Amino acid sequence: MKIYAVKLLFQYTVENENRRFYEESIRLFHADSPDEAFEKAEKMAAGETDEYVNTDGKKVKYSLYDSVGTFWLFDEPEFEDGTEVYSVYFEMENPEDDPIEKRYKCCTAEDMYPLRNAELNHRKEN
Repeated sequence: MKIYAVKLLFQYTVENENRRFYEESIRLFHADSPDEAFEKAEKMAAGETDEYVNTDGKKVKYSLYDSVGTFWLFDEPEFEDGTEVYSVYFEMENPEDDPIEKRYKCCTAEDMYPLRNAELNHRKEN
């Protein structure tokens, strides 16, 4: 059995807000083919759909948005330093755009505040 990495994209929505948050997650799966790895990933991710109340009392929902890609890693769990675990090609519509800014702009801690789970945050304070 081979080991595959599957990139999943999760979407978070916050009640009464137009903003959408996304999380890219790369998960490892044992499978005989890329299709089998994809199927395992989607089945697992479908079970991760959930909702909770954030620190502002708003409902936050998250669920799988899409399975983005799969990549064969290796047949055995042994590997050399520098082994590539994922690669993706993309094109910029405007060659003047900064690819780091356009593709990899991440949320700041302040941006992420609406996703904080009120129940978990409360536990940490006690």
